Amino acid sequence: MNRCEYVTIGYYPKTFNDEHINVAFALHDPSTGKMYFDAIQNRKRVMAFDDDISEADFASLLSSISRYFTEPFQKQQNLLPKRNDDLIYDPHFFDKNQHLFLNQFRLSKTLYCDSDNPQETFKLLSKVALYYDREKKDRASAQEVAKAMKLQIENAFSETEQNLHKMPIENELTHGESIRFDYRYKNYYIKVFNVLGTDQRSVIDQAKVWFYNASYFKNRDCRLIFVVPDDDIISDKSFSELIFKQIFDGVSAEIVHSSDFAHLAASLKA
Repeated sequence: MNRCEYVTIGYYPKTFNDEHINVAFALHDPSTGKMYFDAIQNRKRVMAFDDDISEADFASLLSSISRYFTEPFQKQQNLLPKRNDDLIYDPHFFDKNQHLFLNQFRLSKTLYCDSDNPQETFKLLSKVALYYDREKKDRASAQEVAKAMKLQIENAFSETEQNLHKMPIENELTHGESIRFDYRYKNYYIKVFNVLGTDQRSVIDQAKVWFYNASYFKNRDCRLIFVVPDDDIISDKSFSELIFKQIFDGVSAEIVHSSDFAHLAASLKA
């Protein structure tokens, strides 16, 4: 099992706010010194997002990012013997190189996962991270999105002393019918919503159903966490996150994106 690190690369045309579009994804396997990298092909989406940059200029910038992530690894793979101090084997490659990027391109916080097949893990996570780059028929399926979210959540607790428990189909918390959370950690109950690519009406309907369930926990020693996928965030808040926050207003519940959950987990474990 290899311990890998991965990041999403976002394009931020205005350096003074967080509006961005995901343009690339990278996964690094330090144990083998391999870097897996994928960048968007549908540049029209970027042009629609930022009409101040030409397609040629953006292509040039993205190409420089691609070379940075791939060339050193391609060259070093041909050098023998392996040197453990080489940058390509550094398990904190992304964190140590954040400063090298242009203001328009930012790396997400580094996330980690254990994988016995890093290449397949990369294909899955990249397909979800760059979800809207593909034609609808080629986008990540609901099952693939769910699998990627499961990987992010379970790896967030991979080194804890107290386990993250998968909840049974029926659990002890009921309100007339079974309330089906997906995980429990201490007194935190976690429900995962796979709403990526779902129409807005369906997102609202899902949230309404769970508002009824969530209200049951208002005066109980339970803290609820609702996890939504990493949408391609073009406005300050993704639609799904905004809707869930509005409907769960007044309920002891927190709504987070799946990648942010890994960082939230650090505070839960403290």
